[in-house]
Amino acid sequence: MDGLSAQDISIKHIGHLGLVADKIDELGLMDLINQRLPISETHGAKLSHGERVVAMILNGLGFIDNRLYLFPKFLEDKAVDRLFDREVQIDWFNDDALGRCLDAISEYGVTKLFTELSFIIGEKKGLLGKSVHIDTTTLSLYGDYETDEPEMHNQVARPERGYAKSKRHDLKQMILLLATTGAASFPVWMEAHSGNKSDQETMPKAAVKMRDLCKQLTSHPEFITVGDSAIYSNILEHSDDMMWITRVPERIKGLRTRQNRLSA
Repeated sequence: MDGLSAQDISIKHIGHLGLVADKIDELGLMDLINQRLPISETHGAKLSHGERVVAMILNGLGFIDNRLYLFPKFLEDKAVDRLFDREVQIDWFNDDALGRCLDAISEYGVTKLFTELSFIIGEKKGLLGKSVHIDTTTLSLYGDYETDEPEMHNQVARPERGYAKSKRHDLKQMILLLATTGAASFPVWMEAHSGNKSDQETMPKAAVKMRDLCKQLTSHPEFITVGDSAIYSNILEHSDDMMWITRVPERIKGLRTRQNRLSA
């Protein structure tokens, strides 16, 4: 075209993120988040919390994983109007906007939000089974992670040294507890714990909280909780109103006696 130079042409792409955005739209994820984390119109916010969460999902699945302050750079070559189905500006996705979204999620409850969305999506897609399998993993971290607020140590999950399943005993860690269900191992429960928490403490408590949540769901029966021997001792007291399957720990004297008799 006459008078059009290379400087006048810009190329935007969406790559594989178009597939991710389409699946997010199909699940109605943005609306589900906005229902739980509304933003008052008086605040004059340019983005909803749902759009901010979607942006972080796109970043996490974009093979780049930019830090919050680099979000505008991550989006600068993307066709964001196509990804968000409306005209948006990349500088709206700054670290302040995303940080306020993370604060709102923390106030609402990370596990609560995750589980509410998981159950809605799981029921919609037929992914919920008869049992949930619960376990933990450790995530090793680098850095000092010092804080000037020692009173917060018992209120939030903190990087600490503990039993390292990764064998990196020289590093602090976080513990991620996850419960999955169905043939697809669909996650329905997620909790973060300080790195020094034990499975014997966290797993039974999570199983009980899931039981209480299921009582509020009229469309789905109670799950059978399946876990390793770490949940055994602390879940016995809930046997009257909870279904669970596990293995008796070998440290139990009666089990050791029976094993000796069988081997004899």
